[in-house]
Amino acid sequence: MTIIVVLVATIEVVVVVVVVVVVVVVVVVVVVVAVVVVVVVVVAVTVEVGAVLVEMMADESEAHLLYCGCDAWQLRALIEILFRHATPLTTLKHLCLGAV
Repeated sequence: MTIIVVLVATIEVVVVVVVVVVVVVVVVVVVVVAVVVVVVVVVAVTVEVGAVLVEMMADESEAHLLYCGCDAWQLRALIEILFRHATPLTTLKHLCLGAV
């Protein structure tokens, strides 16, 4: 009789441990998937916003062309360089004057 009680208690403990492990694994997987989805969405939105800003700045290029003497393709390339390598010293004026 004591052996049966010990076996039942052992089986209950094993079942509880297995259930806890499964729940923890499921929670970890859900959290990891959620983080990956958030990162992908943030990266996609950032890339899209950057592309839109580059397009908007290039569309307003006439005044900049008069200012620095660049043609439209040069200006688009310079704007893209600004977005990729922006520092306080790399302004459109510096780039147009050849201080790249």
